[in-house]
Amino acid sequence: MSDLELSYAGAAPPTLPTANIFDFIFSNPLRKNGPVAQYAPDAECRNHAISHIAPHKPLLVDPLSSAQISWERVRLDSLRIAAGLHALGLQPAPAVPLSSTGHTPIISPVVLLHLPNSLAFAPLLFGVLASGLTVTMANPGLTSGELAWILKSSEPQVVVTTPEGLQVLNAAIMESESPKVKANLINTHRVYVVDPAHDEYGLPCAFSKGTNLDQHTQDWKALLASQPLESPVQFKPNKYKDRTAVILWSSGTSGKSKGVVLSHQALVSNVHSLWHINQAFDENQRWLGFAPFYHIFALCNVLLLAVASGATIFVMPKFDPKLMLSHVQRFRITFLHMAPPVAVLLAKSPMLDAYDMTSIQGAVSGGAPLPSEIVEQVYRRLGILIKLGYGLSEAGSVCNQVGETWEVIQPQLGNTGVPCFGIELKIVSVDDPTKVVAKGLEGEILIRSPTNMTCYLNNKAATDEALDSEGWFHTGDVGKIDDHGHLWITDRLKDVMKVKGFQVSPSELENILCGSPSVADAAVCGLFDAGLATELPRAYIVPSSKHLVDQCTPNGPITPELQVLAKEVKKLMESKTVRYKWLTGNVVFVPAVPKSPSGKILRRMLVGVQGVEVKLYLSRAEKAKL
Repeated sequence: MSDLELSYAGAAPPTLPTANIFDFIFSNPLRKNGPVAQYAPDAECRNHAISHIAPHKPLLVDPLSSAQISWERVRLDSLRIAAGLHALGLQPAPAVPLSSTGHTPIISPVVLLHLPNSLAFAPLLFGVLASGLTVTMANPGLTSGELAWILKSSEPQVVVTTPEGLQVLNAAIMESESPKVKANLINTHRVYVVDPAHDEYGLPCAFSKGTNLDQHTQDWKALLASQPLESPVQFKPNKYKDRTAVILWSSGTSGKSKGVVLSHQALVSNVHSLWHINQAFDENQRWLGFAPFYHIFALCNVLLLAVASGATIFVMPKFDPKLMLSHVQRFRITFLHMAPPVAVLLAKSPMLDAYDMTSIQGAVSGGAPLPSEIVEQVYRRLGILIKLGYGLSEAGSVCNQVGETWEVIQPQLGNTGVPCFGIELKIVSVDDPTKVVAKGLEGEILIRSPTNMTCYLNNKAATDEALDSEGWFHTGDVGKIDDHGHLWITDRLKDVMKVKGFQVSPSELENILCGSPSVADAAVCGLFDAGLATELPRAYIVPSSKHLVDQCTPNGPITPELQVLAKEVKKLMESKTVRYKWLTGNVVFVPAVPKSPSGKILRRMLVGVQGVEVKLYLSRAEKAKL
């Protein structure tokens, strides 16, 4: 078999220039003959450039308060925050020699952003990056137990949260049982607060440094030093691949979230890739920022690329259908970055009939599969082309569909497009990862790219399993490469669900369920809801009580006792997990969970298991009838 018949796609990039990611995105890198154009793969990409970004151009806008921050002000305020962090005595970690495996990152003191999308998010994020420190970000909807794990793992020396997040944070600090975390945050008063609902940042008036909420917390503006750093911290050119910029959090198959360590080089390379794959972008883009900034999708596709390209982001703290449609019409939004449920809204919701959507030139959907029927329905209804992409926290943007007309996109429906610039793909045998399969055959998807993570934080075993000695990241996803170089995702090796773009570990939910004295055993899987275009967590539960087990007959009635147990399970999950992990796919009470002789849950057999199903949550349509 010749190499041409094997399942390879994409190509390694040239050796790209390295830099602090803050320095890179604020250098107008997408200008004609700039660094991105110089290393472009072809003439078309070299000619895809923008003019100089006007310093006064709005970068961030709060569409409700009309507060706005210019590109130059974000740059200067980020440098002021960098100076403020240095004034706390926090400095970049010294360089350390690489280990023989090449997976040893240089992690500087960590700053945790426990925030929703807000105007303050960007200067705080970029301020940490400019300072040479390491930033980690957490979903503000996490429970105290989930946040405690992140605190214990990353040991942040500064945390920025909201007034609502303080209670969860304080509980998480205690639950982390980490003397270092307590010393870092409580003893040194390094907890700062952003109050998005009342923050004056960006309004046309002077603002104060804010007031302390209690003896341990300060307003975030206290980090704004009077004088900014003259320039962001620089490292030796060969160290940007080792210098950790960001730690993201990805659900693992073992239940505990894994810290994904990304270098400055990885983020710089991501900007190169995203610009070349989005040929229609120019300097006049207006985007909605409702995808969470703490997630890899919005971090790279929205925040980093907006700064580099001069786009304006209209920031939304969370997704709200009516507000989204109103903002699209009012601000003439040009492009949407979304998860599949938003595409379903565009395809089916009658709300759209009251709004003008003609300004939208395109959209991208990521985070989870999107049915081709939804893509076509949106195009037929609105004339909007939704392109699908494939990406991971561990590798950034990997693939994207290419084309600006329906005639070009339609044949690609069902696949995730071609590899982005600088991405190499190969498909290997599931049984023998050393063997590359023939083109068109299914196997595990492997990725090699400068955008790949350095490692999993404090988890050598998981790192060694995911990253091989040749730099290939083993995704755990199953797919194939067709004759046109398009990647098709067909299955998953990992026990991970995709819920509204977020990864959810079944075993994490099973561990919580089995911690209840009322539950003898449990298995969780994803139930795909075509109407919502997402998987929903569904639990199969064996009650502890023999009396209740006897009531778990196939398609049997919901007895009062099982109803009580269902309510108990619902309350348990809501108290222990973030909202998207709740059992919105319902619970099924069964006499037994299917397992292999070794005791492993046979997850693929769950769909055929019958029992007593209890609905825990009403659909939107059902709520509307009440």
